[in-house]
Amino acid sequence: MGTTRNRYAVIRPSLVLVVKKSQRHQTVKPAYGVLLYVIEGLSRGKWVELIKGSSVGRKKIDYFDEVEVSAVRLNITKAAAKPLIRSLSVYYVDNFIPFKTKQSMRVWARPVEVTTWSKEMFKNGKVQVEVELSNNINVSGQYKLLVIPDEETDIKIDNPEIYYQGTRALDEFVVVSENKTNINQTAQITDKSKIIVKFSIESNIPHNGKVEFQPAVIY
Repeated sequence: MGTTRNRYAVIRPSLVLVVKKSQRHQTVKPAYGVLLYVIEGLSRGKWVELIKGSSVGRKKIDYFDEVEVSAVRLNITKAAAKPLIRSLSVYYVDNFIPFKTKQSMRVWARPVEVTTWSKEMFKNGKVQVEVELSNNINVSGQYKLLVIPDEETDIKIDNPEIYYQGTRALDEFVVVSENKTNINQTAQITDKSKIIVKFSIESNIPHNGKVEFQPAVIY
């Protein structure tokens, strides 16, 4: 939890709140795992809730109604990893127009095919798979990719990686479990967000197959 103190601060409706996380060599740090948080302001001697949020990513912007406060603090109520918050800043912006986020989504039961591979793509017992999920992941949550061979054969999923806007995230945000690749998406999602997952499939028998996408938990 962090607190910002000044003599006073007047927060107007067009306020922009920026929460930035630690970064190093373009690698997303554990603060990327913030799932739920509350921004509070000290008004007339009492802490009052200004805004609730459900994700952060490398940078998060929130805005809220006018209120006079003497301090602002960030309370992280749920996280997938230990957050490392670099800064909490409050700004007044004239004529501020909130950015447009992607439409919300629901958890549906039927998986959706997102890519395929063919036996001709195998080299030295491996095939490289790359899946763009920018149009599939619209909100923060937990998702899974199901790797399905078209014939009965043993496979191994290896070297999973997930990239947000071209930046590789920590390994803990894409984890392999048997024939599934589990994704923990905690970043803020906008219309310009680009999400790509990469992994390799190992098998002694070259074969065709497909990858299906399915939401698991929506925050």
